Amino acid sequence: MKIPKQIKVGAMKYDVIQCSEVIVNNEEVAGSVSPSLQQIKVQTGLKKEFTTEVIIHEIVHAIAHHAGRSDLFADESIIECFANGFTQVMLDNKGIFNS
Repeated sequence: MKIPKQIKVGAMKYDVIQCSEVIVNNEEVAGSVSPSLQQIKVQTGLKKEFTTEVIIHEIVHAIAHHAGRSDLFADESIIECFANGFTQVMLDNKGIFNS
């Protein structure tokens, strides 16, 4: 996956920022999303497939936020379930999303 500079989720454009370190609640993580700042941060140096999964994971968080589902936004097990599923479909079916 080529890392885009921006990703549109709903009506919002999120800047995608690559960082050597991503910190959330004093813990280093692979990625994060801030709907209020309209930013998705992803750690540099990750393997290609993992970077794809991290970006999709953060997009799923953003979708939950824009759907008004703060309960889902904060539920990592549900977010991870959908992110892993979407990532696998995309990796197994390259090109179907390019129109």
